[in-house]
Amino acid sequence: MQANETWSGKAACVSFLLIVFSLGSMKPSINSVAGPLTPTDLLFPFCLILVLAANIVERRWHSGFLMLTLFLMALTAATFWSDDRGRSLVKLIGVVYLVLLAFTAFNCVASI
Repeated sequence: MQANETWSGKAACVSFLLIVFSLGSMKPSINSVAGPLTPTDLLFPFCLILVLAANIVERRWHSGFLMLTLFLMALTAATFWSDDRGRSLVKLIGVVYLVLLAFTAFNCVASI
């Protein structure tokens, strides 16, 4: 069963398309405690939850997911042993965001 045939796969792909379309509207930022947030920043957590739910419901696993997990574990360990943990933590958050975005894109593109 392909991902786009189930409700969870369809919802994940639609939310990913919303993220792609929201990239064109970076100007209307929303002020928050952490700084200005764009619509993409607000949509991404919901999209990630839907993609993870689709993977769990459909029992999908790819060997690339293991590589991404090992990569994130290595970066997390490097952050905790860094001399400047503050800057390393900020960089780690950015890399985690990009890796999870790649994970989300892979799931939606591979299911088409």
